[in-house]
Amino acid sequence: MQTLLHNGIYACGTVKTNRIGFPPHLKKVEGLQRGECEQRQHGNRVATAWQDTKQVAVLSTNSNPVGTGSTLRREKDGARVEVPCPPPLLSYQEHMGGVDLNDQHRAKYPVGRPSKKWWKYLFHFIINLCLINSFIIMEETGLVKHNKKRYALLDFLIEVSQQLIGDFSCRKRTISSTRQPFTCASVEKHKQVKLVARKRSTCKWCTKQGEKRRKATVYGCGRCNVHLCGGGCFQAYHVHNALPTD
Repeated sequence: MQTLLHNGIYACGTVKTNRIGFPPHLKKVEGLQRGECEQRQHGNRVATAWQDTKQVAVLSTNSNPVGTGSTLRREKDGARVEVPCPPPLLSYQEHMGGVDLNDQHRAKYPVGRPSKKWWKYLFHFIINLCLINSFIIMEETGLVKHNKKRYALLDFLIEVSQQLIGDFSCRKRTISSTRQPFTCASVEKHKQVKLVARKRSTCKWCTKQGEKRRKATVYGCGRCNVHLCGGGCFQAYHVHNALPTD
């Protein structure tokens, strides 16, 4: 909190009473009634212990400890009553929820995958944070108009993804029209011969198809220099790879 204040950032939030530096008198204040509080101040830092249903500890640098206010609480019978509340608690209740809302958005559509490497987690966290903050700023400014009646976070993420992808496509290139189409007749130029320069090896086509019993052979295509057994493997391999003709 002191470091944030030194950098010109004011803050307010709940704090655990067992933290180092927290006033020992406020760790567990006895005898407080609901709505009563105890406070300690050091410079611009104000520590507050406020009694609600349970005791709540708040540390702030953006609130004046002097002042009174009230907040509404619902009783067990459903009735709403006003409970006295100090300024630090009022400031906290007014602006709280930003971190929880951010975590909620990140849990819906996270970018990236879980990783044990800290730098990957940090990288994905920053990307998610930037996307969510951009969506919130866009919603609050209202400068961007949409055709949809309800423009949700998912719509924003899809639109950002489409803009980043642009015209890129990972589809394989089609065979150029200048190349002659491969037919079974062209297999004749790839003859099955005995590979004298190579030892017996498993059939490349059987291996690719995941055959449980791989066949070993000394025959193959002399032009492709791969082992291919009979029974249709030779022709299937060449048709599948669409080899060019001479």
